[in-house]
Amino acid sequence: EYGSHNGAATLITVALGDSKPRRALQGTLATLDMHGLQVERVLVDMIGDPPSDKPGLPSAGVTLVRAIVRSPAGAVADNTQLANDLRRFKWLDDSALSLAA
Repeated sequence: EYGSHNGAATLITVALGDSKPRRALQGTLATLDMHGLQVERVLVDMIGDPPSDKPGLPSAGVTLVRAIVRSPAGAVADNTQLANDLRRFKWLDDSALSLAA
């Protein structure tokens, strides 16, 4: 989700199901850094998921990562590519993510 916040800053919200908060934060920050965005603030929330009535299904909840970011002066962010990368990072191994950054 993209939205204007305080003029030139942008609020980005990432929601990840069945993801650990630390991993979600690390992946989000690495992806934002890869796109040259400066993070001003970040907030991580966990929303619990009630246990499933089906045996064998995990109940890890949803991790929300919200970040207020700015592009460097004069830079224009490619929001389409950023959105695509934010959707994919959950499935990347830590070593692949560090190579990309």
